[in-house]
Amino acid sequence: MDWKRESIEKLKGYEARRQAVKSVEAELAMLEDDFVSLQSTATDGIRVTGSGGDKESARLSNIARRGELARVLKQTKLQVTMVECALVMLSDDARRVLELFFIKPCEGYVEKLCGELNISKTEVYRIKDRGLYRFTLALYGATES
Repeated sequence: MDWKRESIEKLKGYEARRQAVKSVEAELAMLEDDFVSLQSTATDGIRVTGSGGDKESARLSNIARRGELARVLKQTKLQVTMVECALVMLSDDARRVLELFFIKPCEGYVEKLCGELNISKTEVYRIKDRGLYRFTLALYGATES
């Protein structure tokens, strides 16, 4: 396995996953509210032919959707936590360099880093390579297969 490539992909997806946690939590809250309203519209036990099936189907669909979203949320939170724990192991400069290279790239990021850190382009790339090595080691415990 190419651990370095895996690490880069984790960094590139980090911001989207952080946002996904917020979105999925909001969706789960909305589904929970919907489920409560579906429960409160239950009939008094007298079933009329042709009624109730749609509500029961909606309740079951809601339960299934919440279950799937809860699973996705748990997995996504774990992925975010893994990246955050590995980033903590880096120096401030290395974290900033990896952020602009992979997490939040912007136009002219190398020059921006040169100005921010008061270093040459060569040093920016050295910090990136060392930072990525340390990040990969912190994330996976290995850097080569």
